[in-house]
Amino acid sequence: MNLQLFRKPSVWIALALFVGVAVGAPVTYHKLLRWKKFRVVEQDILYRSGSLRPWQLRKAIDRYDIKTVYSLTHTRHLEEQEVCDEKGVKRYFCYLPGDGVGSDDPYLRFLEVIEDPRNHPVLVHCSAGVQRTGGAVALYRILFNGWEADAAIEEMIDLGNKGRQTQIEQIKRIAERLRTSRLVHQDDSPERETY
Repeated sequence: MNLQLFRKPSVWIALALFVGVAVGAPVTYHKLLRWKKFRVVEQDILYRSGSLRPWQLRKAIDRYDIKTVYSLTHTRHLEEQEVCDEKGVKRYFCYLPGDGVGSDDPYLRFLEVIEDPRNHPVLVHCSAGVQRTGGAVALYRILFNGWEADAAIEEMIDLGNKGRQTQIEQIKRIAERLRTSRLVHQDDSPERETY
């Protein structure tokens, strides 16, 4: 091999550009193009994600016919509202701290939104699509899909949630309270009660 070749600055520049593209392309894809934690929870009813860029939200609305966006974060708040207004999509915003623990209200309001079929399909999201979104989806799984709490929490953790005990306890407490009071529709119940 001719080592003289590596003494030329143009070779080093070309090599640096090659390495930059090889490393930069996946990072760019990951940061800019990939939809953050987007998943189908239940086709035509519920989708989940992290905070999406405006163009990603537009595509999600069009591709999945999203009728309602439920945000648990203030990330991209104004941009998201503009896209929802432009697309004629309802948007609910109820802030919950990043660890997914706090007032029960954001979770209860989410359950009210998802309970109404006129809101379907719903996209629920927080900033990363893990903690707060995971808690909301776990409650959906327990109360609407009839999952056991442990199975819903296991799915939540499998999808990246840190499984903080305080959040797990809050989810179980809310689910038990709503199951006991029969506030959430269950397929075997003769009448449907709402919040």
